[in-house]
Amino acid sequence: MSLSRDEESRLGEIEAFTRVLDPDFASRLNLEAALRQRGQWVVLCWCGAWVGSVMMLSGAGAARGLISIGAIVSIYGSILLLSSLWAAFRHRPHRRP
Repeated sequence: MSLSRDEESRLGEIEAFTRVLDPDFASRLNLEAALRQRGQWVVLCWCGAWVGSVMMLSGAGAARGLISIGAIVSIYGSILLLSSLWAAFRHRPHRRP
């Protein structure tokens, strides 16, 4: 639903008053910056998941027993993979119906 001209002018006055009164609060409510930051966070999480999967597979291939450098690398890769995927799905943009 679109706003009438009177409602748009009132909203503009409220936004201007809020920027003057509390600029820090107004800067935190910048929706475009929040969406851009969320997108950057999701890309970083997917990169972490990719690095984690490479670490997990290469560590598993290099493992020569239960306690070895390869096994430790594989465990750390698994942890990085799972935590990155969890964070990426937690911060993904929500679909609107």
